[in-house]
Amino acid sequence: ASCCGYEFDPRLVADVGGLRPIPTRRAFGRMEIRHRLVRAAGRRYAFDHHQVQEALNRGLHDELRAEYHAAIGEALERRAGIDPDDAEDVDGELAVDLCGHFLKGGRGDRARPYYKAAFTHLADGFLNDQAVKLADRALAAPGMLEGEERATVLLWKNQRLALLGRRAEQEETLAEALELAETLGSAAHLHSTRMDRGNLCWWTGRYDEACEEFERASASAREAGHREWEVSALMGQSVARFHQGRFEEVQALVDRATGLARETNQPEVEAGAQGILGNVYSGLGRFEQARACWERALAFYRDDGNRRNQGIFTTNVGTGCRYEDEFAEALRHYEEGLSIAREI
Repeated sequence: ASCCGYEFDPRLVADVGGLRPIPTRRAFGRMEIRHRLVRAAGRRYAFDHHQVQEALNRGLHDELRAEYHAAIGEALERRAGIDPDDAEDVDGELAVDLCGHFLKGGRGDRARPYYKAAFTHLADGFLNDQAVKLADRALAAPGMLEGEERATVLLWKNQRLALLGRRAEQEETLAEALELAETLGSAAHLHSTRMDRGNLCWWTGRYDEACEEFERASASAREAGHREWEVSALMGQSVARFHQGRFEEVQALVDRATGLARETNQPEVEAGAQGILGNVYSGLGRFEQARACWERALAFYRDDGNRRNQGIFTTNVGTGCRYEDEFAEALRHYEEGLSIAREI
């Protein structure tokens, strides 16, 4: 039960332990009355405290704990009637459980069919810390992730670390990702890694380094003939230049990016360009124009469903309201932006 988690299904415990369901439930009932180690939680049971579950789990022999986790994964597969060779449509939450138990059980081969659905589910729910832990287990599993798959998971991990603000871990993750992308000669992974490194540099105030990374990404995108990649690199450069106060260069970069975005049908880039122009107008003291740009960007991201950018531009619009002495409206936007930030 401690391997199943803080809250658990007694039927699953019975299945893994080779026990009958009714005697198992009665045994948990006696534990609840006599020892208070567990308590009923509807059709499930929960440990009386997280530390009770953790202490019991740590007390297991390492090999026995691993065997339990692997057996739990197999039991979950049987109950769901899943064929591991055809697991593309597996439910995301179940994929997280299966991937987690098989990895803890030292069965990277059995976890492999589920890791993509598991990461997607955690990312979509902004369960960032849980996603990082799962990625670390997958990356540490011998022979599970190699080549481009490993590079992809490193970049997924970095995206979650970025939302958590764990910059030192991002540095380590992106260093490995860059080395691997260069070894593989993968243009896509190299571009993505350089973009992520550029973002990390400007988040940590290293604007010259950020521009260098974005310029490398832009040059390699042009050489490869990937105009949509070049657009993202130009946008990255414009953000870094903005933080250096080089507003004329920012406007030129945004104009180039906007033109390419229209040619390559990337409306989300046009929305981002509006956001950057709003920042420029704000820096120049043209607050009415800044607010109008931010409102256009916010309208797009509300329709698009991008919660992170929605939060950013909700806050920016609040700043636009504050500049125009609309304090009640500014407060409403700031509170909404704070709520989104906590959510994700």
